[in-house]
Amino acid sequence: LIGNAIKFTEHGSIVVRARVEKWNKDTSRLVVEIQDTGPGISEDELEKLFKQFVQTTAGIKKNSGTGLGLALSRELAVLMGGNITVASEEGKGSVFTFHAELKEGKSEVMNVDLTKRVICIANPQGTYRVLVVDDKKENRQVLERFLRLVGFETQEAVNGEDAIAKFEAWEPHLILMDMRMPVMDGYEAIRLIKSTEKGKPTPVIALTASSLEEEKINAFNLDIQGCILKPFRESELFSTIASVLGIEYIYEEEKTVDSPSNYPDNAARIDEDMAQLPDDLILLMQKAVNSANLSHLIEIISGIEIDNSELSKHLMTLALDYKYDHLLQLLNKRK
Repeated sequence: LIGNAIKFTEHGSIVVRARVEKWNKDTSRLVVEIQDTGPGISEDELEKLFKQFVQTTAGIKKNSGTGLGLALSRELAVLMGGNITVASEEGKGSVFTFHAELKEGKSEVMNVDLTKRVICIANPQGTYRVLVVDDKKENRQVLERFLRLVGFETQEAVNGEDAIAKFEAWEPHLILMDMRMPVMDGYEAIRLIKSTEKGKPTPVIALTASSLEEEKINAFNLDIQGCILKPFRESELFSTIASVLGIEYIYEEEKTVDSPSNYPDNAARIDEDMAQLPDDLILLMQKAVNSANLSHLIEIISGIEIDNSELSKHLMTLALDYKYDHLLQLLNKRK
């Protein structure tokens, strides 16, 4: 329902509201409303909205979908003891509401695996280029967002043919390849890339939506270095990439000051060491702090490690503790 709202709303807003209503002693009802400011649906089309393989005028104009999404969604809601309803006004938007019955759960202690979140690449040897190949725009956007936040450089391709062209022109360090795509699928694209002298050493991680597909990949004996099932976990994505590229990360919970030091209390020495840093490096850090770009800031600070490990650790601690005001004070003294 949210996907439809995004697809048909070109201007205005989309609002999602959720509430729980007590139904009886043991059961509650989850009610979710998705309101959009899209084109709306005419009264005569509301009747056929939930029929299989039938599309509204707006859906036909978008030239996407099969007319099955809403029909299947309503069936799922009914299976959960609920339903989907719609209120719409042509030219003003729609409100889709679904509800489902939920039994009251019992409170239990859960063993939660709190996975550390990756902030950036530790001691990067230059910038790593990753080619993201997927015919679904949403999938490419999710992958690129994760990768760029950590410090990878990315380009995207929409199918196998596009991937081969981008590979030739850009020479990425790694390819994330969706296996099912129109025009040319991932199987053929990997085979053609790996058949070239330049492509043979380039690692490829396959992206697939099912374990059966994973078995098919193994059966084809493709020259790939990893496989990730969709929908993937962020931690799984980064751990697979780290294994393939032989890199390590800096994590959110990590503190880089390993042992007590009087360096952070020695203001004169800090100012003296800061004065030794190049002007362009100071400017880059100021920009990163002002834009709250933590991953870029950590990448810059990591580069100081070789010349001055104590200063690097001190600045890293300030960055990871989000003490941006303190960092700016140190950086602005250089002006």
